[in-house]
Amino acid sequence: MAIIKRQILEIVAEFNRINEVMSEDRKCRLTTMSRLEYGNTKEWRSKRKLLIEAFRGKCSTCRHAGVLEAHHNTYDRYGHEEFTDLVPLCSSCHKLFAKVNPSFNRRSLPKSRSAEEARQDAIDVAVIGDVE
Repeated sequence: MAIIKRQILEIVAEFNRINEVMSEDRKCRLTTMSRLEYGNTKEWRSKRKLLIEAFRGKCSTCRHAGVLEAHHNTYDRYGHEEFTDLVPLCSSCHKLFAKVNPSFNRRSLPKSRSAEEARQDAIDVAVIGDVE
């Protein structure tokens, strides 16, 4: 399990480097893009790939392996997300989440928990899910 945790920490560090090397101008441009535009950027594609890799290609809810979508837990940092701002979901779980939380949108989101709490939770979920 220690090896898996170390691998996840390396993925999180790589994910965070994407934001660290990004200029303020680029961050500004990404935050104003539509979801479609943003989804086609190299930054988003890299983050999505790393997220799915950290969760071993499985939905964080049902553990289904297959095509996954990166779901935003918060839009507070849209365009320069932290690792814990996102979670991989299969399309079924993503649709279910949308039904359960229809008011979930970029304007009505609660502020996220501390970055350290969210980071630890994400690592724990990825490690526990991989062991099951």
